[in-house]
Amino acid sequence: MAQTLLHPLISPPNLKLFSSCKSRPQSPIVSIRKLQSLVLQASKDDAEVRNSDVLSSSNPLLSLINAPSWVTWLTSASVVLSIPFYRRIRKAQDQVEVMVDKVADEMENVAEKVEKISADMAEALPEGTLKEMVLNVEKTAVAVEEGAKKTHILIEKLDKIEAEVDELVDPLAKGEAT
Repeated sequence: MAQTLLHPLISPPNLKLFSSCKSRPQSPIVSIRKLQSLVLQASKDDAEVRNSDVLSSSNPLLSLINAPSWVTWLTSASVVLSIPFYRRIRKAQDQVEVMVDKVADEMENVAEKVEKISADMAEALPEGTLKEMVLNVEKTAVAVEEGAKKTHILIEKLDKIEAEVDELVDPLAKGEAT
C-alpha cells in the first residue's frame, strides 16, 4: 500500500485518505516505513564508519582526537588532576624505597656474619645432628644474602622505570604549572 508524504505531522492513517484520491495528479509515492528504514540504515552506516575508523586507528591519540569533545575534556582533566596525586605517591614510594634499601643492606650484612660464624662452627663440630643444624643455618644465611642482593637489583630496575615514567610526566607537570 503506497502512501504519499505530504507533511511530517500527518500520521500514517490520515495519509490513506490522501493516497486514495484519484483526481490528484500522480506525485512521487514514498512509504513512511521505507523512509524510516532508509534513515535508520544511514545512521547505522554512519556509526559503523565511525566505529571502524576508531578501531582501525593504530594511534590512540588519533582516536582521542576523533572522540567527542567531552571525552577529550574529561581525559585532559583527569591527567591534570592526577599529577599532584602522582607526586605524592612518588614521594611515599621514595621513602619506602630508602627504607627497603636500608633493611636489605642490614640483612645482607647480618647474613654474611651468620654464614661465617656457622661455617666456622660446622668445621669445629663432629658429625651429628648439631652439625647438620649449623649447616642448615649457614644455608639459610646464604639464601637471605641472595634475597638481599635480588632486592637491590629489583630496586635498581624500579629506579629505571621511575626515571622513564618521570620523563613522561615532567612535561605534563610543567604544562600544569603554566
